[in-house]
Amino acid sequence: MNTNRISEIRESQKNWNRETQLLFCTHICFATTVSVRDVWASESLSDADKISGMKQLNELQHYVMQTINRITALHSDELFSE
Repeated sequence: MNTNRISEIRESQKNWNRETQLLFCTHICFATTVSVRDVWASESLSDADKISGMKQLNELQHYVMQTINRITALHSDELFSE
């Protein structure tokens, strides 16, 4: 994805409602999960490149999950509270 497209998404997301924001983040979470499998199974990448790629995808997953938590105002200590 080029930086112009990222800028377009950043600008348009300012107008997204909560449901659209969550749907987008959920899609990114799913896509990164699939991407990790693709990196791990790649026969063309060295082990070092696989580790690097998986670390980067993991950081993206953390960022997206933090964003979801911010959108929903849900904190991990509240998830299973009674």
